[in-house]
Amino acid sequence: MVYKFLRFLILLNFALFNCEKLSPKHWLQDCSSDICSKAVSECLDCNGEKQCIKCIKSYNQRCNSCAQNIFKNDDHETINGIKYMTCDPNNLNQVNVCRIFCRGQYFSYSQCDFLENIPVCQCSSATTETLTTTTESTTTTKPPFVQRNVTNRILTIGSTYTSDLKVLSNGDIVSAEYDKTIRIFDSNTGIVKKTLTGHLGIVWTIDILANGDLISGSDDKTIKVWDLETGSLKLTINGHDKVIRVVKALPNGYFASGSGDNTTKIWNPQNGDLIHTLTGHTNTVRDIVVLKNGDLATGSDDKTIKIWDIETGILKYELANTGFNGIWRLDLLQNGDLFVCDLDPHAKIIDPNTGKVKIYLSGHLYGVKSIAVLKNGDLVTGGVDQYVIIWQAETGYIKKIFNRETDYQGMNTVRAFTVLQNGNLVSGHENRKIRVWNTGEGSY
Repeated sequence: MVYKFLRFLILLNFALFNCEKLSPKHWLQDCSSDICSKAVSECLDCNGEKQCIKCIKSYNQRCNSCAQNIFKNDDHETINGIKYMTCDPNNLNQVNVCRIFCRGQYFSYSQCDFLENIPVCQCSSATTETLTTTTESTTTTKPPFVQRNVTNRILTIGSTYTSDLKVLSNGDIVSAEYDKTIRIFDSNTGIVKKTLTGHLGIVWTIDILANGDLISGSDDKTIKVWDLETGSLKLTINGHDKVIRVVKALPNGYFASGSGDNTTKIWNPQNGDLIHTLTGHTNTVRDIVVLKNGDLATGSDDKTIKIWDIETGILKYELANTGFNGIWRLDLLQNGDLFVCDLDPHAKIIDPNTGKVKIYLSGHLYGVKSIAVLKNGDLVTGGVDQYVIIWQAETGYIKKIFNRETDYQGMNTVRAFTVLQNGNLVSGHENRKIRVWNTGEGSY
C-alpha cells in the first residue's frame, strides 16, 4: 500500500513538472483572444521588434501584453543553451506569433517544428537552406548567432556628410565629402593628414588606381586624378555632361566613370584620353563593378544592370529584373554573384548571368543605401533606417546588428562603407560622423 502511494506521488510530481514545463505562459495566452489573434494576423509583414510591437498595439491597445510578451525571454524554452519560443505547429495563431517573433528578429521566414521533442519556433532568412548540426541520433536546426551590442568608436567628425570611403595601402582612410573636399586621415587616431581641394561641387565618388593615385568624381562634372604622396592635382578630365556618380579603377590600368548623362566612359588616367563610351542606359549610372570573368557591370536608375566587354566597350547583355527599383549600389561576392541594393529595404544577391534573385536580405525598415563585402565573405548593408547589418552570404542569415537606436545614440543614414586591412568596418553617415566597427575579424 505504501509502495503504491509513493508511486502515485512520483507520477503526480512528474505530471506537475511537465505541466509546468508547458505552462500557459509558453503558449502566449495573451495573444489567444479573437481580437489579438486578428491583430497578430494583420502584422505578419512587420520588420523589427519595435515595429512589430507597435503594429499589434495600434490594432488594439488591449493587445499590448501580447505584443510585449512575444519578445520576452520568459516566454522562451532553452534547448542546449539556446532560447526558442515554443510553438504548436497545429495552432494557426501560434504559427502566426512565431512569424511575428522571427520578423521582429529580422528573419524572413519562420517554422514551427519539433526540436528534441519540444515544439519550437525556428527562424531563417532563406526558404531552402538551414544551418544544421547532425549527431548519430538527431538532427537539430539552430539559429545563427546575432550579436547586437558591437563595439564602435567615432573616428572623426567632418563639416558635412561623407559620400564615399576608401582605404589606402598604408591603412589611412580617404573620404569624399559634401563640402567639395577629399580628406585623408589616420584610421587609428582620426587625425586629418591632408585635405584635397579643387572640385567646385560635391565629391560623390573616389577610388584608388593600381599606381596609388586617387581618382574622384564630382557634381562639377569633372574627374580629377591626384598624387596622394604630395596631395597635388595631376589631371582634370572633362567629358561628361552631368554629375559624376561613380569612378571605378579597372584591372587593365584604366578606370570607368558613370554619370547623370546616362553614359559610362572608360579613360586612360595617365593622359585623360577617352577609350570607350558605353551607351544604352536611359537614366543615371549609379555604380560599376568588375565581374569575376573581367566583364564590367553597370547599374542605373533605369532599373537595369548592363554587362559590357571592358576591352571593346560592347554591350553583351542586360539584366532587367522587373523587381528592381533604380540600382543604387553594386558589389561582387567571393563566389562571383552580384550584391545589389536598389533603395528597397531588401538588398539582393543575384546571378550575374540571368539576373535571378537568389536571396533577399530582409532586415531593414527602409531603403538600403550602402553595401560592402567583408574580407571573410560576409555582407554588410546600411541605410536610411540607421541600421548596419552583417549577413552570412551563403544563407542570408543575420549575424550582427549594429546601430540599433537603443544601443547607438545619434545614428544617421549610412552613406558609405569601406573595410580596413584588419577586417574591421568603417561607415560614413549623413550626420558628419565616421565610425569604425569591431567586426571581430581584427585588432580594434
